[in-house]
Amino acid sequence: MNNKLHSELIKKAMLPDLGCSEFRELTARKAMRITPMRMMVYHFIRCAEDKGISAYQILDQLKSYNPNAKPTTVYRTLDYLQQAGVIVKI
Repeated sequence: MNNKLHSELIKKAMLPDLGCSEFRELTARKAMRITPMRMMVYHFIRCAEDKGISAYQILDQLKSYNPNAKPTTVYRTLDYLQQAGVIVKI
């Protein structure tokens, strides 16, 4: 990912409507490293509410921010969030 795209991702991921304060608090308690990708994936999951969301649905939403996003990136992010206890796989 180039620096310009990374900077844009960070700016978009830092928006207050992404539930960032809750995510930051949770990650701080678990000593997790916060990345723009993790914040965005967490946001997409939160927006899905009780309906659930698939990795490919997340990827489709993510591509509006990062057209080069790949399924592997989403799956790795989901695995990390699951192992950290932030999300639950259904």
